[in-house]
Amino acid sequence: MDNERIDMIDIKSGKVELKFEGHLDYNFSTTFMDGWQFASGGQDCSTRIWDLRKQNEEVNILPGNKMSISVLKYHPEKKLLFASEAY
Repeated sequence: MDNERIDMIDIKSGKVELKFEGHLDYNFSTTFMDGWQFASGGQDCSTRIWDLRKQNEEVNILPGNKMSISVLKYHPEKKLLFASEAY
């Protein structure tokens, strides 16, 4: 079974501090956004917006077209999230 979970790991202790579950297949990309939010994209052709204060609860789900989301980049001044799809 694929691992759909995103783990946030404390780099000092190596322990998993937060777990985010929701993608239906592998995750390929994450990027931090403003404040407590980050985005993740994966093989399930979706981009999910998460809030670090609300573990395992998506703020928003943005559907892709027909391909995996392989790269995410956030532009803080423009408040734009760029998602690139690839095979």
